[in-house]
Amino acid sequence: MRRSRSIKLLFMSASVVALTACGEEIQTGVYDTVERCALENPVAECEKSLAAARQVHEETAPRFQAKEDCEQEFGPGRCEPSGVTGGVAGGAAGEQQQASAGSTFIPFMMGYMLANSLRSSSVAAQPVYQRNGASGFFTGTGSKVSDGLGRTMVNSASSVAKAPAMRAPIVARGGFSSYSAAS
Repeated sequence: MRRSRSIKLLFMSASVVALTACGEEIQTGVYDTVERCALENPVAECEKSLAAARQVHEETAPRFQAKEDCEQEFGPGRCEPSGVTGGVAGGAAGEQQQASAGSTFIPFMMGYMLANSLRSSSVAAQPVYQRNGASGFFTGTGSKVSDGLGRTMVNSASSVAKAPAMRAPIVARGGFSSYSAAS
């Protein structure tokens, strides 16, 4: 009797964990400007989310030792020295400033993702990037968020729904590819 009760409890616990891991589909949005975001959301929320995404971008964007390595992963003209972020889609600031000897390079933030409703407030505002030769928008860890701008659905349990928690390592070559080496 005791053994069967233990097995039942084990199965019940496992099913709760499995269902929790599945998560629910949450509506989010990917935007490249506050104006585009404001077509579907309150302006104040768009501005707040952009500011939060910029902060996350500064702290967690993929970092490269060489600009060429960054551009190989994200495309020509889509990288800047870290600490020089000009906002969404980079801006002229990154191109006008020279990189110091010890600087690293990060991709331009090509947009940002935010939750589209109070129900999905668990989705963190975060930057999104466009990879060289790939369509759509990706997180800094390489997870695809959406095929384009506007509303999209993400799984609440996926890494896409959560902002990165740590600073990105510096990539010596190749970014997300199998040839990368981080320090």
